[in-house]
Amino acid sequence: MTRTNTERVTAKGKLARRLRALLSSTMAIAIAACGGGGGGGSESDPRDGSVSPPPPPPPVGNPPSVTAEARAIGEIGGTVTLAATASDPDGDAITYSWQQDRGLPVSETTGFDTDTATFTVPDEVDTLVFTVTATADGQADSTVVRVIVVEDAATAVFVDGSFAGTSDGSIESPYSTLEAAVAASVAAKDNSDFYLKSLPGDESYILWSNMDDAVTLGAQSFYGGYDANWERDAVGNRTGVVATGRGLLLSGIDVPTRVSGLQIEVFGPDRDVLSYAQYGLAASSGSSKFVADTNAIFVNGPDGSVDVKQGSVFGVVVEGLADANVTDNVIETGDGTIAKDSIAQEALVANGAAGTDARVGFNYTGGAGGAQSGVGWNGGNGGDGGTSSFAPGEGGEAGRGRSEPVVVNGGRGGTPGVYNTDRREESPGGNGINGDAGVRGSSGLGGIGRDFIFLTTSRNNGRGEAGGQGWAGGGGGGGGGGSTASAGRNGGGGGGGGEGGQGGVEGRGGRIGGASVGLIIFEVDNSTIARNSITSGTGGQGGLGGTGGAGGKGGKGGLGADANAGSNAKGGDGGDGGDGGQGGYGGGGAGGPSYGIWVGKELAPVIEENTIVPGRGGRGAPPRVSFEAEAAGGGGWSYGIIDADPTDGIAPVLRNNTISAGTGGDSGHPDNPPGESGDVLVQ
Repeated sequence: MTRTNTERVTAKGKLARRLRALLSSTMAIAIAACGGGGGGGSESDPRDGSVSPPPPPPPVGNPPSVTAEARAIGEIGGTVTLAATASDPDGDAITYSWQQDRGLPVSETTGFDTDTATFTVPDEVDTLVFTVTATADGQADSTVVRVIVVEDAATAVFVDGSFAGTSDGSIESPYSTLEAAVAASVAAKDNSDFYLKSLPGDESYILWSNMDDAVTLGAQSFYGGYDANWERDAVGNRTGVVATGRGLLLSGIDVPTRVSGLQIEVFGPDRDVLSYAQYGLAASSGSSKFVADTNAIFVNGPDGSVDVKQGSVFGVVVEGLADANVTDNVIETGDGTIAKDSIAQEALVANGAAGTDARVGFNYTGGAGGAQSGVGWNGGNGGDGGTSSFAPGEGGEAGRGRSEPVVVNGGRGGTPGVYNTDRREESPGGNGINGDAGVRGSSGLGGIGRDFIFLTTSRNNGRGEAGGQGWAGGGGGGGGGGSTASAGRNGGGGGGGGEGGQGGVEGRGGRIGGASVGLIIFEVDNSTIARNSITSGTGGQGGLGGTGGAGGKGGKGGLGADANAGSNAKGGDGGDGGDGGQGGYGGGGAGGPSYGIWVGKELAPVIEENTIVPGRGGRGAPPRVSFEAEAAGGGGWSYGIIDADPTDGIAPVLRNNTISAGTGGDSGHPDNPPGESGDVLVQ
């Protein structure tokens, strides 16, 4: 055992005292032998006169031996007592000394010069390392004691990938996989906190092996950065954790909760999904404080191996919390997905009612125009045939239509039959004219690539507006009635015009491209965002608006009635109703935005000393009709920091940040400007 300087000095003092005593005794003997006089000097051998050497020093004593428990568990802010036991083979008196070698300083120390040391643990998870030294007769022995500081010993669960025995989550028998540790906690419905040893090399623990396994946990802390000795280095030894689909989701933060010292990497979904948001770390709801510090969080977008109609990528989300600190993290998000085009509408709409044939009651009675509530424009009634001698028939009624905001004309009614006195012959009624087809509905406006977070129906959500419903078809004109010849030879009635078909269902708006956002703060009372490195990816391209549905078919015009008694003064047929117009195209979806930090309404978080690099906004979708610039999706916005409502009178507090200006995405139409961009958009 190597001795300290103090030990060396003590040993040399004892030896000097023994030598002085021996020398005094030798001198006294020599003096006595010489009768107290003479020249002194060394004792001579009477046989040959040589000088005898001094006797050797007595042997040095054996060192003591000290032992102590190598590891102890302490709770933050609690009291820990460490005990050592020492023995000395020579029976010499033993002294003790305790020294803290690593970790946050302890306080209220007592007994550091005894075999039992007591102290108060710091208010933070850490590993404390102490050396206890036992000293006896100038010689010493030492041993090391490590104190693993946890939030709560009753809820602490340890994970060590190298452990091969039966696991119960204790530090002596830790779980060997994070999946097993979390699954056990979920099954027990407890609030375990997790302490993870880092795996060797680039190896990582699996949190969720597939997206359907992902669950939302409670107020449960995660601490990484532990080495083989359970000594913690949250910065230099982050613990790797990988997940599929979503990362670590926590909710109900009603006790202090912390995620620290992890390197979380999230990969895209592993199956087809309609709409999906990937999170690296999310904490929502609760009355207590949430802390995320010294983590590295990487969220990759979907890799194209599965069908994701709309996918956004979020690094860290804090929502509905009383207090949140996000500090000293590296946060990087991948690209949002290209949104899938909205599908064409296939919804069926009503066909127009057919006009009624003449002959209802009497052959000279004109048929009724087709009509049913809420479908298309009504058909005109057929004119009655003439009944008195040499009388004309009635003209058919015009079908109904509209003149604004679009023109959809009803068909003209058929002309009446007239008796020609010169030729002494009756004439048939004219056929009604078909109604106009309805006009295609208007295209919806393109989406705006801005404030999409937690909005689902607004154009500001980046989704294109739905197109307008198709305009109903005009009603067909009624057929004209035939004229009368001599008495008893009446003309036939005209058939009723058919009703116009119902307008087609409007096309769906195009989806917004996937977003890429480093950090989202939403409904958090107090928050500090400090010393993070945040980089967001590119927003995804917006999807095309959907095609509107086909309009209903116009109703058939009714048939005119034959005249009686051999007359050729037949009633005219009613005109057909026009087909309903196609539903309008949905507006194109906006390109997805790219933001470093998105701040919700009426929030004033402290954002300081961060380095923020936003990506490029996504491209907007083109319009279905090339000249309709307003129907194109807008380019995705890009800002380092954006306030969801810069007009609410409350703004984030910004201090000493380094923020790069973003680049807005291109609009879906070349005549439109790109999406807005800059470094900061706040009040």
